[in-house]
Formats: sequence, C-alpha cells, structure tokens
Amino acid sequence: DLQEAFDAAAAASGSSKTVTLLSDLSSGQVGSNLNAEGTFIFDLNGKTLSTGSDFNVKQGGDVTITGTNGGMIEITGDGYMSNEGTLTVSGGTLRHNSGVSVIYNNGTLTINGGSIYTDGDDYSPAAVDNGSHGVLTVSGSAVISSAKVGIRSRNSSVSVTITGGTISGGETGVQHGAGSLTISGGTINGGTGTGVDYQDGTFNLEGNPAIIGSKGINIASGKTINITGTLTGTFGVTLANGTGVFTSGLPEKGSASNFTSDVDGYSVGLTSQGEAILGYTVTYNGNGNTEGEAPAAVVVDPANPLNAAEQGTLVKTGYSFAGWNTKTNGTGSNYPAGDPISPLSGDLTLYAKWTANRYTVKFEKNGSDVQGEMTDQSFTYDADLVKLTKNAYSRAGYIFNGWNTEAAPTETQQGIAYDDEAGVRNLTAESGATVTFFAQWSPTLVRIRKIDAVSGNALASARLQVIRMAGDGNETIIREWTSTTEVYEIEKLETGVTYILREADPPDGYTSATDVTFSIDESGRVTSDGELTKEDVLVIRDKRMITASADPVDVTYDADAHSITLSLKDAVTNTNLSGATVKYGTSADNITLSEKPEFTDVGEYTVYYQVSKENYETVTGSATVKITNAAIEANAENVEQVYDGNAYGISVNVTKPTTGATIKYGTTEGSYTETSSPTYSNVGEYTVYYQVTAANYADFTGSATVKITNAAIEAN
Repeated sequence: DLQEAFDAAAAASGSSKTVTLLSDLSSGQVGSNLNAEGTFIFDLNGKTLSTGSDFNVKQGGDVTITGTNGGMIEITGDGYMSNEGTLTVSGGTLRHNSGVSVIYNNGTLTINGGSIYTDGDDYSPAAVDNGSHGVLTVSGSAVISSAKVGIRSRNSSVSVTITGGTISGGETGVQHGAGSLTISGGTINGGTGTGVDYQDGTFNLEGNPAIIGSKGINIASGKTINITGTLTGTFGVTLANGTGVFTSGLPEKGSASNFTSDVDGYSVGLTSQGEAILGYTVTYNGNGNTEGEAPAAVVVDPANPLNAAEQGTLVKTGYSFAGWNTKTNGTGSNYPAGDPISPLSGDLTLYAKWTANRYTVKFEKNGSDVQGEMTDQSFTYDADLVKLTKNAYSRAGYIFNGWNTEAAPTETQQGIAYDDEAGVRNLTAESGATVTFFAQWSPTLVRIRKIDAVSGNALASARLQVIRMAGDGNETIIREWTSTTEVYEIEKLETGVTYILREADPPDGYTSATDVTFSIDESGRVTSDGELTKEDVLVIRDKRMITASADPVDVTYDADAHSITLSLKDAVTNTNLSGATVKYGTSADNITLSEKPEFTDVGEYTVYYQVSKENYETVTGSATVKITNAAIEANAENVEQVYDGNAYGISVNVTKPTTGATIKYGTTEGSYTETSSPTYSNVGEYTVYYQVTAANYADFTGSATVKITNAAIEAN
C-alpha cells in the first residue's frame, strides 16, 4: 500500500528516491493517516489520491510533491495535510473540498509550482495555514486559492516569503496575523475583500508584486510596511484607524505614487521624512497669483496636524500674502502660515489670502515759485479707477500741463504723464510705497504776427505794444517791439488777465490797426476778439492807405458840365489803385452818390468824395468846382438924325449870348429901369445908357447917343 511505499522510500538509501502513484486511490484504499518521513519525491503521475484522512509530513521528513502529467491529492471530510518537516510542492494539485485548510504548516513549506486550493466555505479556511514555526515560501508558478483566505499566518515565529506565483482568496489573499511576511513578486488577489490583510508581525515589501482585491493592503492600527527594496509596483492601502504613516524605509526606494488609497476620501502622501502616509489631502491654491508656484499638495494625518505652508515663491502683483483661507474670497476659515491645520475631517483646499496693497500719491510743486498746497492721496491696488485730486497749484506766467513721474522728462527718461483729475489705478504694486507726481509747467506763450492786409504777407517795421489792463482800468505797457517778418513770441504772461495788443506806430503807407484784446486761460489757450489762425497765432492786419487827390476846377462859364477828376494811388506801392469804390456828395455828411456831380452854371461848388476798398483804409476828401461868369458881347450904334418930328432911340446888338439876354435902359448911368430904349424927337444930343444881363454872364453896360440936328427950313 501507499504508506508502505512511503516507509520504504524513507528507509532506502540515496538521494533520488521517488514514490510514483501508479493508479487512482480512494479513501478506502488509502486507509488511515498517511505519514511521510525521510526524504523522497512523491510523483502524482497524473493520478488522483483521494483520502478522508490526514497526510502528515513528519518532523525530519523532506518530501517533494510533483505531478508528472498532473495528478491530484484530494482530501475530504476532516482530513488535511500537515507539515512539521520540509515539504515542497512543485506540481500537481492539492485540494480540500470540505471547507478545511489544505495544508497546516508548522515546518518548512516551499510552493514553487502546482496548485493548492480549498473550496469549502463553512468557516474561513485558508488554502495554506502557516502555523507555529512555519516557514512558507511561494514562488514560481504556484497557484494557491481559497474561497475564503489564500494564506494565513497566526504565530509570531512564522515566516512567509512570496516571490512569485498566484495567491487568491475570495475574501483575503494573504492574512498575516503574526510573524514575518515578505512579498517581492507574484500576484495576490483578495477578490471581493483584501489582497493582504496585515494585522501583526512584520511586513516587508519590495519589487513589483500585484496585490489586488476590493482593497489591496489592509494595515492594522500602529503597523507599518517595511520597504526593503526598490518598489516598482502600485498598491492600494487601507488603514484600520483610517489615517497615519504606513511605511518605513521608503525614501530612495519608492514614493507616494507607489500607493493609493482604497478608501474614498483618503489620499496617500509623504511625510517630511519621505514615508508614505494615508490621510486627507491639503491642496494649496495660489488664488490668482501672478508669479511663483503654490506649495505642493500634502497628505495630512488628522491625528498629527500639519502646519499651514509658508508663502514660498507665491507672488500676486499688488497684494500682500495674508495666510490661507478655505474660500477664494477670504470669507472662510483662516489658517495663518505656520499654524496647525486642525481640525481636519476631509480633503481641504487652502486658498492664498491676499490683501490689496495700499500706496500713496504725493503731489510735488516742481518749482520754487509755485503757489498752493496739496495733500497726499491714498490708493488701494486693484480698486476702481479713482480720480487724482484736482490740481491746486498755480504758477504765474505758466500753465499746468498735468503730472509726470519725472520732474523733468527727457527723451531717455520720459516718465509717465497723467492729466489733471485723471482716473488712475495700480500705479505701483508695492505696499506702502509713495508714488511722486511732479507738476508739469510750461510758460504761457502768445504768438503774434503783423500782416499786410492786402498781400497777406508778414509786415515789418510796425511798433507794437502789449498792454496789461488792471481791474481799475489802468494800462501798463509790459512789452514793446518792432515787428519783423517772423512770428513774435511772448512767454510767461499771466493767465486770466486781459491784455491789449496795440499798434503804436504803423509802417509808412499803412494805418494803425484797431486795438485787439486777448487773454490766456488755464489751459494756455489764447482767446481774443481779434483774429487767431489755426496755429493759434494772433494776427493783426494793417490796412494800406489810399492816396486820393483831385485838383480844383476853375473855369469860365461855357454852358458845359464840369466836375472834379479824382486820382487814386496805393500809398505803399505808389501805383494807380483800381477796383476801389468811390462815392460822392455835395455835403460832407451825405456822400452817397455813385456818380460824381457835375456843374454847368456859374458858381463855386464843393464836391466831397469817399474812397474805399477791402483791406485799405477808407479815405475822404473834397475839391472845388468854380465856374465864373462869361463876358457878354454887345454894342449899340450912335444915332444921328436930322429932326423930322419922329422919335428916335438906340438899338443894342447882343452877339453873346445869342439868346436869353435882357437889355435895360436908362438916361442916367447906373440906373437901368426901362425895358426899351428912350426915344427922342426934338433936336438935341441925348445919351442913352443900357445894361445887358444874362444868366452866367457878367453884366454888360454901355451907352450910345441920339443926336437930332436941326432940320433945314424949306421955304419958298
């Protein structure tokens, strides 16, 4: 029988003794317990050994189970395998189907091949139960599985080393309650439970084993995993007390990335000593930082509070770091840098708390003669636009041109310019800094040009004056010069004052321009009742003078119409002036006639004229037209008549004028009253005087005689 074969093998000499199972054996064929002593190989040889009794490897025994072509040891009932010596499983299948562990190991057990499994679930059997003093090594292609637990260790003196193989348990892959556990390879699957349940003893971990299950590794309170070599695998962990450090020896062999939490709400991190810790993640957020990086997220054990991180490299332009807060707007719980983060009941994000910096703007007069005072103005970084305080400085003869961060900007140091009352923000990011604004001043400037109104060209040689008008009406000459063809510039005239631009002495041929008033407002703009060009040049135009002349007319009446003849010349060029408008009149206060008046009758007349042309000074004048009487041409012949009883008078012959003459007669010189010549009939010599008058002619007087001589008496 099989027991006899075992005994024979144990008693035989040599090192290569093999017991080969040649046929299937049932429980009835096996009989009572099988006891293996000595050293031999038990080859299942593809057959099945079925027994309800125990299979014992006795102390001192050294048995290797192989399975050429497979084979199985199937234990039923209350039977099991026990090892108190040395047992090596290299092949075949070891199975228990009644909810009992397959192997109870109290010796040295090496499983490097084959498969061991129990499928009973009446209680929590382990496929391999490593008992008192048991030393278990699993490697190679070994497969160990159980509906409950793959491997269980329960004694402080046991040792389990897993370098390969596959260990599976429906609830736990490896349950380590005492002794030493070393895992460096293989696959451990806890099914719906835990891959490795580490309750007590020591647990050494390295390499890249696969530890899987609903939970990877469950670690009892106060226990840590010894990292004995470089880790390349990733392991899920659960701690019995929820959080805490669970490794020792991790630095330089692995990192936090080798572990994950199998419990929602927990994370894996590293302590300052580089050991893995399971706890809550504290994440730092720069909360709008402009430079630097937020401190790295850390995992914190609530039982050992971590101090809140320092500012580190974090910078937010315009703000000062004020610790951490649980809300982005700073209304949550505050955690000053360096203070413990406690209490902690879950993952926490801490946001950098920033306080907007305050700074001051100082207003500098920027000139020893500047008047007025201004107080400093306070600002807060990132606040809404705030208007600069309105300028309260003044400087006689200057205009305020706003502010600049440079006292005297240059091409290379231009500074930053700001208008008066400009809306500003974020002038500096530095807390408590002072930004100095320097008032910018430029002298007032008035530009004046004298212009020939006719040609539009600049006009030299005019003597000009700028006169300051006082409130009481007094005038003070503050500048006097002679114009050239260039623009004349005057600086530093006061603003808000009325000035008069006056032409004291015009150039030859020109008339003085009318006074022009002007003033300068606070912006430096010149306003005037005169002419300002688009270049803001104050222009005064001199009109040219007109030389107008007319000689007096002195003629003798000739029945023709007579008037003056006007000569017009440009007084500057002394050339004839064309295009002028000339008006005439016969009285100085009524010169409205477009045509010059003409005169025919004797008399002395004054003709008034007014000459005007655009850009010329209007000129008036007068000349006389004098028409004197013409001479009357008349004669009268003396009458000499012999008395004949008839009456005789003189006859006056008027040859000029041919018409319109009136002749009167008289017998006494100087007295002409008769319209016809007196007549005489008696002998005598009589003188008849006459006067010839006509309009526009000088009176003509003369006389003729009427002589009547005695007639001859005829008698016969």
